[in-house]
Amino acid sequence: MQSEFKKRGVQISKVYYCPHKPEDNCACRKPKTAMIDNILKNFDIDLNNSWLIGDKKSDIQCAIN
Repeated sequence: MQSEFKKRGVQISKVYYCPHKPEDNCACRKPKTAMIDNILKNFDIDLNNSWLIGDKKSDIQCAIN
């Protein structure tokens, strides 16, 4: 994925993902916010001027949370 973006001039600083299954009930799986909280510790992101894009209801709920 990163190489395809790089070919088009897009630099991705880091990729985050949740390796857990839904039944694991982890804190990083959306709609919970632990993954986002971790990202905010590592990058200076202005949430008021940011978008969370996804394809599931859990993505929307994560953005609201």
